Amino acid sequence: MSFGTSIHIYHGSPDSNLIPVYNGGKEYHDYGKGFYCVEDIESAKEWACQHNELTVSYIYAYKLDLTGLIVFDFNDFAPVYWLSTLASHRYVSKEGALLKQRRERFIESFHIDYSKADVIKGWRANDQYFAYLRDFLRMDISYEAVIEAMKLGDLGQQIVLVSERAYSNCSQTNKIAIEKEDYKEYFTKYFKRDLLARSAMDNTRDISGSSIEDLIQRGI
Repeated sequence: MSFGTSIHIYHGSPDSNLIPVYNGGKEYHDYGKGFYCVEDIESAKEWACQHNELTVSYIYAYKLDLTGLIVFDFNDFAPVYWLSTLASHRYVSKEGALLKQRRERFIESFHIDYSKADVIKGWRANDQYFAYLRDFLRMDISYEAVIEAMKLGDLGQQIVLVSERAYSNCSQTNKIAIEKEDYKEYFTKYFKRDLLARSAMDNTRDISGSSIEDLIQRGI
């Protein structure tokens, strides 16, 4: 997927003084350590206001200069490679030996190298979708059901800064506070969207189709 020379991205956080730090973030996020953003400010606001116990959050706006940067786009590859990447970062820490072995075989079978990327673009996995990945690894649902859930769950896309060069090319352009009634409004939007997505995704549960073992054995 092609991009222009620069893009505008947004990050939501309750932190009133956020400063992106290279190699920051958590290893267990979708693509590992990095600075996770979106290109849609309304989406950023909903994700920033997903905690009912909070009353204020902030949207940080940035301009990312893509000149000279390598952008790895998961949309250019079959979803199984995204699932494999997700499985390498987001998993149950106390998984049993059989599930761990199956997950590692799956990752090895569909490994994709984005180590030279400065920026990653790809789907974002909410907690509900992570539950689908876990069920797929347990062979409780098929690969086709997982793909259908991706469509119905409206996961959206995220832009992740992973290299020092990417951080250097990213400059903050604005900071917007979301307070009180506005926070409540966006929390309600997030909650309703999440509820609808969960309901729609639950209707896709099916074991007919390709299991994880089928994919490991024959590929896609």
